[in-house]
Parts: sequence; C-alpha cells; structure tokens
Amino acid sequence: MKKTVALVLALMMVLSCATILAEGFGEKDPESYNATLTFMVQSTAQPNYMIEEFNKVYPNIKIELIEVPSTELQERIITTAMSGTDVPDLFACRTQFVKALVNAGDNIYLDLNTLSDASWTDELEDYVVDVGTAEDGSLRALAWQCPVGGIYYRRSLAQEYFGTDDPAEIQKLFADTATIVETAETLKQKSDGRVKLFGDAAQDINYLLNTNAGGFLIDNVLNTGDGIREIYELTKIFYDNDYCLKIRNDTTALNAAILNGEVFAYCLPTWGLNYNIMPNFPDQAGDWAVCEGPYPFVGGGSWFGISSQSDHVEEAYVFIKYVLTDPDFQLSYASNFGDYTSNKNTHATVSAMSEEEASIFEPFQYLGGQNAYAYWTSQLEKGVNSDAFSPYDEYFTNYLLASVVSYATGLQSLEEAIATFQFDCQSYAPEIQLQ
Repeated sequence: MKKTVALVLALMMVLSCATILAEGFGEKDPESYNATLTFMVQSTAQPNYMIEEFNKVYPNIKIELIEVPSTELQERIITTAMSGTDVPDLFACRTQFVKALVNAGDNIYLDLNTLSDASWTDELEDYVVDVGTAEDGSLRALAWQCPVGGIYYRRSLAQEYFGTDDPAEIQKLFADTATIVETAETLKQKSDGRVKLFGDAAQDINYLLNTNAGGFLIDNVLNTGDGIREIYELTKIFYDNDYCLKIRNDTTALNAAILNGEVFAYCLPTWGLNYNIMPNFPDQAGDWAVCEGPYPFVGGGSWFGISSQSDHVEEAYVFIKYVLTDPDFQLSYASNFGDYTSNKNTHATVSAMSEEEASIFEPFQYLGGQNAYAYWTSQLEKGVNSDAFSPYDEYFTNYLLASVVSYATGLQSLEEAIATFQFDCQSYAPEIQLQ
C-alpha cells in the first residue's frame, strides 16, 4: 500500500472504545489480572525481556509476540486494523510513521488519556509525549526509548591523528559545519588519505543537520530551506574531496572499512551503539567513545500503544505503564540493554553514576568507561524539536538521501536534485505544498 496516510484516513468504520474511566483502573492487585494479549513488533529482543520482567509482577497476563519485518510493519498494522481480523492488543511502530498512525483517530490506537489519569506520563521525556500526541490532543502512543544522536568515534584514531581521545576535546572538531570540513581535511592530510571522517557522508550529515533544519514539513510545506540545502552542500564537499568512503551505513563494505581502521566516526542514535557498533566490532571494545555534533538530534525508536479493537485494554495499559515507569524494571532494562529509556528519573539516576557504579552497563564498558547516559541526557537538556517529526518521514528520508547523492556525484545540479526531491515527496503525498 503506497498511500499510507490516505488509506488510514479512508478507513470507513470508526472503532469505538468500550472502556469506561473507572476508579482504580490499572491499579488492581497484579495477580488478579488474567488475560492473554498479542503484541505486534518489528523485533523481539527488547519486547521479550519486557515480558519476562513484567510477568514477575503480573504472572497471569501472558503476552504473545507477532514479529513483522520493519519494512512491512506499517502496512501490516493498517491492513490488520482495516480487516478487523486477528488484530493485536498492542502495536509497536517505528518513529518514521508514528505521526501517521497517531493522527488516525480511533482507527489504530486508543487515546490513553481516556483510560485513566495519565499524569504518570510526566515522568517521560517531553518530546516522547509530544510526538505520540495527535493534533486533536489525544495521546495515542509512547516510546520506551529516547534515541538521542551522537558521533561515535574510534579512540585510537583520535589519539593518533588529533592527539587526544577525550570526548570534550573531540566534540570541538564537530562544533559547526565549517569546522567539520576542516577536521575532515586534517584527517585526510595526516593519514595520507587512508582514513575518512565518515563512511556514508549523506546519511551521517543528514543525521547531524536534519532535526535542526526543522524536519521535512513546516506547516504542511515541504522544507527545502537553507537547513536542508546545507545537507546537500556539505555532502557534496565530502564527495568532491574524498572525505568519506561513499558507502552506505550498516553494510558489510562499511563494516570492513571500519575493521581496517579506514573510518573515524559514525553518526547514529542511541540504538546504533547496541545494534550496529557493538555486535559488528566486538574486538574494538574500549576503543570507541561518543561526542556531540553541531546540534542535538534523534533518530528511530519504537512507539507502542493499545489497539482500538483490543478486548484486554486494562491489561495492555498496565503493561505499557509498567515498562515506562516501574523503577526496578527501568534500571534492569537500561543495564541489560544499555538502551536509553524515555523515563526522566532513570536518566537522572544513571547519569549520576560513577564509573565504578556504571560498570554494570556493558555499553559503557565498550565506550572505555564513558557514561553514555550522561552524554545522552545532556543532549536532551538542549532540547529536541518534536515538530521535526512528520507522517511521511519513512519515505521522505529515502527521497532526500537519493537526491543528495545525485547532487554529490554530479548527476544533477543542486536545483535539479531539489526538484527531484520535491517531485518524489509530492507524488507520495499530494496533499503537501511546495515552497
């Protein structure tokens, strides 16, 4: 289904929620609950752990996972809701299309505000609640993680070419776009061209600049302003001067280059440390660190909520609330996965840990003892622009990267590349306007 939003809006039946606000909703004795739920996800590692820990407190709520490949998840959620057959009680969706689903009224997710006092969401980071809130003010979905971005770099290469591996010093090399170009040139000169600053400049630079540029849509107008154009221009500089390998991130070719010490840095959200860097380069433990770029950014993440067709709304609700707010679970989850949760209290607790206390966190060990929570929290404190999220991010990101590479490789002029980007975006979403 190509026209995701159109299909959502075309759902003919508005599903009603039979759940009525009641005193004590979600607050009964944990052992008194008894139900079997289904939970549609794109991967099972984190949800399986959540369920195992949840069942230690709520032993009689069983949750069965339905795994759907990430590329098929959006379509599967919508078609399942439309058909009304085998609809899961809980959905998890990707950040790239969460806005499309939360703005679908009661067609996909229930409004959590109608179920109980939702003041417990004050514990969550503001942007998580903002993104999961629909235009009508209803709260439909929440994220269990805050995928804050960072520049992950090799300590050994930093020491060799810049004389220090201290994140506070290395971040000065990425203070702004002009300094990033200078850093790339310095690395090129000192390594005789052997080591590149980035592997995939288009994707890395998009991470660094897109959120600050305001995202893809501003008041329903496709953003092709100066911030977006800077992504094109900086990527072309990297291509023209061989400051990058021109290899897409998360590929075997890029992984091989990193193993050979040919790439200095990798721009990724929090999950990139756990699922890209650590598994692919286990022998480089202790040789990585993270620092900030010119602006804070976020990328990816999973957002879950309750299906409007669920027969087990209260049980689904207590699961969501447990995962997002139970302090014992939060600390256990953070230490086992190294994932940056969405809970402010957990952020404060872990960020304040000494290096010895934080040694239980494997990702911190991998970063040479650096407390990544302290770094990620510092980025959130600088603010995340929740308005930068749009219902079309899944597709518009691909269109942007394709047109950026087309310009960087000389296939199109800047204006031709931007025109292609505009054409592709408006073809997918005719309702948007162009500048």
